[in-house]
Amino acid sequence: MGCGLSQSVNSKKPVLKTQAAKVISPGMFSRIASFSSLKDYAIENRIGGGAFSDVMLCIHRPSSQFRAMKIIYKSKLCTQQIDRNNMLKEFELMRELDHPNILKCFEIFEDADKIYLITEYCEGGNLHDKLEKESVLSENCASQIMFQIFSALAYCHEKGIIHRDIKLDNIFLESQNGFRCKIGDFGSSCICDNDVGTTGCFGTSYYIAPEMLKSTYNNKVDVWSCGILLYVISTGKFPYSGKTAKVIKRQIMQSPPEVNRSVLPFSSALLVDFLHNVLEPNPRERFSAEKALVHPWVVNYRRKSFRSSGFYLDISRLTRPKSKLQLAVSMYIISYLFKNSEVEGLKQYFTMLDKDNDGQLIREDFENEFLKKFNPEQAEELIQVLFDNFDLNNNKAIDYTEFLLAFLDSKKYLSDDMIKNFFYTFDRDHDGFISLDDLQGVVGSLNTEWNQYTRISGVTYNHKHINSDQFIELVNLSTNN
Repeated sequence: MGCGLSQSVNSKKPVLKTQAAKVISPGMFSRIASFSSLKDYAIENRIGGGAFSDVMLCIHRPSSQFRAMKIIYKSKLCTQQIDRNNMLKEFELMRELDHPNILKCFEIFEDADKIYLITEYCEGGNLHDKLEKESVLSENCASQIMFQIFSALAYCHEKGIIHRDIKLDNIFLESQNGFRCKIGDFGSSCICDNDVGTTGCFGTSYYIAPEMLKSTYNNKVDVWSCGILLYVISTGKFPYSGKTAKVIKRQIMQSPPEVNRSVLPFSSALLVDFLHNVLEPNPRERFSAEKALVHPWVVNYRRKSFRSSGFYLDISRLTRPKSKLQLAVSMYIISYLFKNSEVEGLKQYFTMLDKDNDGQLIREDFENEFLKKFNPEQAEELIQVLFDNFDLNNNKAIDYTEFLLAFLDSKKYLSDDMIKNFFYTFDRDHDGFISLDDLQGVVGSLNTEWNQYTRISGVTYNHKHINSDQFIELVNLSTNN
């Protein structure tokens, strides 16, 4: 029941293109792989799908982790889903996103007819499945969900990204218990100048904003879709009675949803006010994602949540990995091998510190926290150490994974088993060896740190390729000055 898409992409034309990573970041490990990588996955069963794809639950053999495999059929793609370099836009967008409420993207590969996009798997399924079991959700659960969705959208909108397909099916729950959630499926997303706007009808009919059916639109369409989602989880039904896309679109234009006490008789006045503002038919008057996050209905949830979290930040762990090699291995392990439950406390703390809800922490976000334990001079010194060591992309902010890297105990992730997992992931021909050149092709040149490079060269001398034990030795050498 989605909008019609434009002309299809040539189904036999390769749509992947190799790119080199330059900055130590989670995105550098979201790799463009060869089709042989399919052998790394044991497909379990189908867990979802859409107009142009199927989603399979699979096991990533090298890591023994569950992952989601989105199989995209090239013949059903449209030109808007491919960028100027003939690369799938969904992959290019997802690999650049680093937010606790956005699905991680691992790798992509293709054959003649299909593209395989590998992403994080959320054990709790999606909100659509949850609502089928529970009919409606409590107001507290609803506010928890909306805070997380709007936090992710504010982050995306700041980067000029419009999702264009927010719906129950694309909100994924981290576990069977609770409502920790993540946005996924960026297949309809685009990059847009919010002042100029864009065109084209994307998404699922029930969630489409009125302006998308008229002319140009901007990121406020995502806010409208969130409003429809909130309406459904609060009432158990959609605001439209139509059963076909044509009828639903006519109702969207002629009979926008009514938000009042008769529709939400058991809800608070704050929820009714919030929903009224996100389902405002005039996009100029409608809340932005940023404004939604400071509405009292959402703020009240944040206060209750962080007051009861009981987690404390251990400032004593501000020690950067000793070399670029160890830094890269640490970044990969934290980004792709750690389970959400293992970083839950730090995730909540990151969100609490992020006062402006933009998915990044600036110096001011840390000041009040550090001043609780240190005098102003000590606090400033610690903040300087933090940014000198962990602002890896030099954007004058600490991104989510940089924050985890700064405050996680390295003893929890730099084990031999975890390091081996990194090794096996980049042993692309599965022969038990990797070359130093291959390694530098992924993480960049290692010879900028001469002492470390000399030690690495000593291990690899006379060895064109190194095995997993030698690689562990390299990483362990990196821990010593």
